[in-house]
Amino acid sequence: AGSVLGILGASGSGKTTLLSFLSGRPLDERFGEVSESAAVVLAGESVPCESGARCDALSHVVTAVLDSSAQPALLTVYEVLYTSGLCVFGSAAPNADELHELVMAVLEVFALGEVAHVYANGSAAPMPSVAAADGRPAVVGADRCSLACGRASALSGGERKRLALALGVLRVVARPEAARVFLCDEPTSGLDSALALQVARVLRGLARVLQLAVVVTLHQPSQRLLAAGI
Repeated sequence: AGSVLGILGASGSGKTTLLSFLSGRPLDERFGEVSESAAVVLAGESVPCESGARCDALSHVVTAVLDSSAQPALLTVYEVLYTSGLCVFGSAAPNADELHELVMAVLEVFALGEVAHVYANGSAAPMPSVAAADGRPAVVGADRCSLACGRASALSGGERKRLALALGVLRVVARPEAARVFLCDEPTSGLDSALALQVARVLRGLARVLQLAVVVTLHQPSQRLLAAGI
């Protein structure tokens, strides 16, 4: 705990499969059969996992960011983070102003402020100009469909990846007492060197402050990334 572990490997070497297994997600036939003797050791205790079955013992303590493509079609980046915050905090959710400040801070950390009001699903759907002066959305979801549209835009692959990481960080922050492992599948792939270094520093800081075991897969890390603790 409190450190970042990097797993290096070429494309197709099984890095994503390994993280899927460690996250407790069910593995389908694409990944083959899991050996009967396969198990994950968590806090000194063996946690058996079976093919095609979700491992709840792992999923309750592991936060995984494995896919950056699946996002709601009618929500902006800000709205995705805000509604996700409401869901993950549950009854312990901060008030609207505090949650807004948290979302804005996460947007800044992951350099998503400029696309906060762009649709999060990556499509080139037109974006209505309905944001309030303080950055909060004036209209949410399907109600915006009848509004006059502003510029059309789409998230880049790097922006979608940073949004997925931001959502993972929100889940960890919402339940620090339960979160013990944070898994990220190639969090720096597709990012320029400056953003990759910033993401690496965020993950390292998250590991230290919350005493998490952060595990990331890497394809071709630079010397700067390795020097940053990944």
